[in-house]
Amino acid sequence: MRRKYAATLTVTVLLLLAGCADEPRPWEDISGAEMRDLSNEEVVEIERAEQKLIRTCMREHGFPYWEFPVPGIDERKSGNYVIDSVRWAKEYGYGRKFEELGEKIRTSHRTVIHQNRLPKEGRARYTRALDGDYRDRMTVELPGRLGKMETPRGGCTNEARAELYGDAEIWYTARRTVESALPSTSGTSSGTSASRKRSTGGPPA
Repeated sequence: MRRKYAATLTVTVLLLLAGCADEPRPWEDISGAEMRDLSNEEVVEIERAEQKLIRTCMREHGFPYWEFPVPGIDERKSGNYVIDSVRWAKEYGYGRKFEELGEKIRTSHRTVIHQNRLPKEGRARYTRALDGDYRDRMTVELPGRLGKMETPRGGCTNEARAELYGDAEIWYTARRTVESALPSTSGTSSGTSASRKRSTGGPPA
């Protein structure tokens, strides 16, 4: 499945990138570690941890933040090329329910509403605290002459990822490199975390 393949390939890219560093850092020591796919349950746990870390960081900077709900196991199957569960197909059909849920979260989640109600300067401060400074960006050159992608450095989102993965920039490079190598799914991908991005007006992280 796409998600399992992405998880395995991301780990591989992370190891290659880590090997290019001048000095190995403690979190890069994987001697004796066993490589395997992340289970859906583990992916859910990691994404929930990221939301909690972002909330803590934002509060430390004096900003309110309400955690975004993390897609559950069934929701993650929406948008897959093949649905191999008869139960899932009978219950959810083409997954329209999850598409509607993702749209509702993007427009009516408490964090989105709070951010959109702020005055222009307040919204800019909130966005910098959450997503980083758009004047200072990480850049990833995609393989196969597919161009490049950028995202801001800093901010609580990157701090949370650094806490979870060791280095936010290496993680971003690995993630975008992996995604560029995967075939795009047809239709909506609202069943994934990507469907629940905040409506901040900035580029996706």
